[in-house]
Amino acid sequence: MPANTGKKPVAKKATASKKGVKKPVFKAANATKKNSATAVAKKKKLPYEIWGNKIFRLKVTLGGTRENVWREILVPARFTLGNLHYILQTTFGWLDCHLNYFASATDRYTADGSTELFPEDKDQSVKLYAVLQKVKDRLLYEYDFGDSWEHYIELTEVLPRRPKGIQLPLCVDGKHRGPPEDCGSYEGFTRFLKVMRTPSHKEHKGMKEWYTGRYGLDSYDPVFNKDEVNQALASLDLPIKWERYIAHCPWLAKHSQAK
Repeated sequence: MPANTGKKPVAKKATASKKGVKKPVFKAANATKKNSATAVAKKKKLPYEIWGNKIFRLKVTLGGTRENVWREILVPARFTLGNLHYILQTTFGWLDCHLNYFASATDRYTADGSTELFPEDKDQSVKLYAVLQKVKDRLLYEYDFGDSWEHYIELTEVLPRRPKGIQLPLCVDGKHRGPPEDCGSYEGFTRFLKVMRTPSHKEHKGMKEWYTGRYGLDSYDPVFNKDEVNQALASLDLPIKWERYIAHCPWLAKHSQAK
């Protein structure tokens, strides 16, 4: 037994915690990871949220011609390739009589209803922002597999939103009227221009009658008419049906009546 010293044992005082000082709370490691993953998921936006309001400025050049035929257009990034097809048909003055496709570096996108003929191709319901995402990205648009009109599309600018006071799609610039439909590709277009510019040419009368019968115009004016194109674009209601499309394009309406 311990020796009795005669002194009473002294109890140690409990140390009181200071008021207002919070004790640290330790969370389980798995709970922390879960919260972090939730935070990341909330920050991640869907493609439409990122691109929905953005506008693409596209430079479209018709390849193979000496006349340097091109258009510069503004289109919503959320439009589909199918929508862009109608816009290009309108801005270049085509009659939408033939098949077409778009091609990126990795895929080819065939016109709606043509995927059975080209089973390896994708359809044109893909959004523009899925194939064009940064400046200088490019696409190829080929129209009429017989004449093989190749249009080279380049993304030149990405606008954060639609500029005030304008309606989209919009053609902002361009050069030279497009070739007439079925004129015989690039060589045929060059020959067409030569004959139409030379009234004394032995084929001038027949060529003029052919052009007038197809487009309802007395002569071929090579000057690009931006107002005419934008008037037709303003009438487009995309996605659009063929019947409504020809009703708002004067050159198409004349062609439809001649069929």
